[in-house]
Amino acid sequence: MLLRNVGISSLAALAGVSAFIGCRNATQNTRTADEPRPLGNATPYNPPMPDYPPVRQPNASATAKTPRKSTTNPEDNKRVQTVPEGATASLSSRDSEIIGLQKEPLSNGKSSGDSTRWLSVGNGFKAEFRADSGSSAWNRVKVDLDSDKKWDEKWDFKADGSIKRRVSPSDDDNYSAEYRLKSDETKWVRVK
Repeated sequence: MLLRNVGISSLAALAGVSAFIGCRNATQNTRTADEPRPLGNATPYNPPMPDYPPVRQPNASATAKTPRKSTTNPEDNKRVQTVPEGATASLSSRDSEIIGLQKEPLSNGKSSGDSTRWLSVGNGFKAEFRADSGSSAWNRVKVDLDSDKKWDEKWDFKADGSIKRRVSPSDDDNYSAEYRLKSDETKWVRVK
């Protein structure tokens, strides 16, 4: 009987020591970088940690309220280049993006007096879209190409799908150049 009690005590002590060693190893694996490492030449195993906090995909209503990031080429955002009257100029990727943004729903914006406004921040430019009261789509946009808080371009989206674009070549709020883009066209025509 004594032998059996000694055997059980030994097993219990061995289990306690094993649990202690397991807890010690677990503690060593969770030390931060500034905590001292345990003495000895044993290197604890540090399993790869998952990325925390988990990354969530934004839902549609959350993205509608936040400024939209641009995918345009930064080369398109240099100063406004004008062409002679009657000449044509191709659409830049920035122009195409602004035309695409114009098709976004009015729910992206906020009501402001007699119009709805929506600010979209792009890669090197800022666009403020407006929808006048009674309009079912964005019908105006102002574009700031150099973030100097002066609008470089003003666009009007017409009901027939054409676009009127007024440009301030000197960035002085004097819109001396004017372009037209007919519906489904790919080139601006300078009219003034």
